[in-house]
Amino acid sequence: MLLLGESGSPFEAVARFFHKHGSPWIEPARPDHIIDSPLEILQKATGGVLYLGDISQYNKSVQQSIAFLLTKAERYHTRIVCTCSQPLSELVSSPAQDNRLLNVLSSLVVSLPPLRQQIDDIPFLVGQITKELAQAQKSVPMRFSADAIGRLCQYDW
Repeated sequence: MLLLGESGSPFEAVARFFHKHGSPWIEPARPDHIIDSPLEILQKATGGVLYLGDISQYNKSVQQSIAFLLTKAERYHTRIVCTCSQPLSELVSSPAQDNRLLNVLSSLVVSLPPLRQQIDDIPFLVGQITKELAQAQKSVPMRFSADAIGRLCQYDW
């Protein structure tokens, strides 16, 4: 799966919707791990999610390793979620990109609209974020005035 959106989009939050609680969530610390030990990474991710960052930032060798992982993922019952902050049309024309990887990923693309197109969601998002922060800090959620929420909705995201 490829999550496509602008830089700053909530890629990881969306990817976690595809993660089953209690199953592995694997996010390689360095891209060279994908090249050096791809099957080991898949074994660790068995039954869970292998989350990979922005594929447009990886060199061709890493992209080729990701393409290899995609051919083996089903055998390990692993969902592979990649992200990309550039339009696919730009990537396809770039010699630095592995077109085989792009062809495979283009079959399942989820586009994330930018926040500026989701203004009605801002009050909900503010509520969720303050609730999660309060839970993490074991405190009472912060409350925002209607004026503060209005300013957030008017901000040029």
